[in-house]
Amino acid sequence: MHPTWERTALQKAADQVIVRGNLKGSGIGATIFGVLALFAAIQPPLDPLLLAVGAMLALVGIWNLTNPSPVGLLFMACTLVVVGLYNVTSVFLDAAAGGKPSTIWAMLGVWQVIWGIQGFNRWKRFQHTFDTPVDSTQRANAKALLDALRKTSAKKSTDVIEFLKGGMSPKAYRVRLMPDMAVALMAGDEEVRVLAREEFAIDAEGEPKKMRKVKIRMGVDTFTGTVPAESYDRFHAWKNSSATPLRAAA
Repeated sequence: MHPTWERTALQKAADQVIVRGNLKGSGIGATIFGVLALFAAIQPPLDPLLLAVGAMLALVGIWNLTNPSPVGLLFMACTLVVVGLYNVTSVFLDAAAGGKPSTIWAMLGVWQVIWGIQGFNRWKRFQHTFDTPVDSTQRANAKALLDALRKTSAKKSTDVIEFLKGGMSPKAYRVRLMPDMAVALMAGDEEVRVLAREEFAIDAEGEPKKMRKVKIRMGVDTFTGTVPAESYDRFHAWKNSSATPLRAAA
């Protein structure tokens, strides 16, 4: 059995793995695009605004690669908003100067601003992730658990289920059902939840179908979603069983 303190430690380690992975990916991307922007900015005629944006991108990228911490999520969110505003503004400036700019850049800029605003919420979610020390062994174990969950097929493994949260813009989750707890990972590594058996529930709301409409409870959060019939049946078999390991299919 995993006592509460072990689940809490696993949650903290898993959160750090998610943050570090996000910072590594965003750091590499920001550094590459920042350097490209710097080279483009110094081509005649010099573009001081693009030079500043490129420098900001490169610096944030290098920071996230060398100093992984939740503040890097905040830096990245601010940078995305700035880059988005630059792309939108450059289209209008180009048009005012008599050019014929592509509206694609303006559309991209709008999305970058939206992604940046979403990034602020992500930073709020993870801002205290590094407050409690997590040793390298705990982090390695959490990473191995999450890596295995990403790779495991829900159709072939009897201890993994999938469900979609929400309706218009559903969020996909994959969950590993362990003897006395469940580990849920949202697609895109947006969130990971370590839940005791009693903290995780899926209850059907409609008639049995291939995709069942359900109410899902994860800790104190309750929301509607859809679950494949196979995952729904697998969850209830796990919920109604004693705390014994489920075997993965070969």
